[in-house]
Amino acid sequence: MGVDPCLGPGLLWTGWPPFPFGYGLDWFGISSGLTQVAPYLIMPAIAAAWAPLTQAIVLLQRTPTVALVALNALNVGDALSTRLALHGEGAVESNPVARLIGLPGKLVIVGLLSVLLLRLRPRLLAWLVLPFLSVLVWHLAGFLASRR
Repeated sequence: MGVDPCLGPGLLWTGWPPFPFGYGLDWFGISSGLTQVAPYLIMPAIAAAWAPLTQAIVLLQRTPTVALVALNALNVGDALSTRLALHGEGAVESNPVARLIGLPGKLVIVGLLSVLLLRLRPRLLAWLVLPFLSVLVWHLAGFLASRR
């Protein structure tokens, strides 16, 4: 399995990487160019990770208690990342429910609803881990790309 021959010209067409073209060698120049090329980088990563993601979902469906713990751990990670972003970088909470009830309320509600879901539809918990994982990855990417 080799590299797609269209990848190089495709990245150059989007203007990434920016540093050979006079935008400077600083991290901000590279990270601002990443927003334009992100779909070209993310989609192959998702396609390459499809088999491990499928195996993880099957494993979490077989062990719903592990899925419950993972879901709530990712929710705590999301809450901590949101709190850091709100206080440190001047971000705004975009989740209207979390804005209304606050981050501690969000933690309690997600915890209670996940326990209820464990009793009613335990296999569904595995699928809820993916969006929470995506949100945490979004936070981490934002922290890495932000200027400090």
